[in-house]
Amino acid sequence: QGEDVFYPTWEELKAEDREHDPAVFLTVRDGNGGVVRRITGSTSAGVHRASWDLRYPGFGPVRAASDGNGPMAMPGTYTVEISRWFEGRLENLTDRVSFEVVALGEPTIPVQARAATAAFNTEASPRCQGSCVA
Repeated sequence: QGEDVFYPTWEELKAEDREHDPAVFLTVRDGNGGVVRRITGSTSAGVHRASWDLRYPGFGPVRAASDGNGPMAMPGTYTVEISRWFEGRLENLTDRVSFEVVALGEPTIPVQARAATAAFNTEASPRCQGSCVA
């Protein structure tokens, strides 16, 4: 049609190449609002499930498909919210929803020692930095 053909500049091409892909996250928080775990959800169309293994992040190096196998969460009240990363912004998709984590069966660690065990796990974990225990 005799018009100029648009071609992006080198800077625009580099910026597009470095752009992060869209992502969906489920953020689990403890009773004090501290982040316990972020779980990556699916970005494809349709209805999907995601589950938390009731663990904190692991102490070891992060692998491609896992963030480790940390200590178990203490019984108590937690919240979860869903957010998405899109076009360089993190946007909350839901309000926080609370749920209870309860101990099943007879625990091997007495109830009185659970808090001390959780405090030790937090102290021992370089990733928690004091925020893994309610």
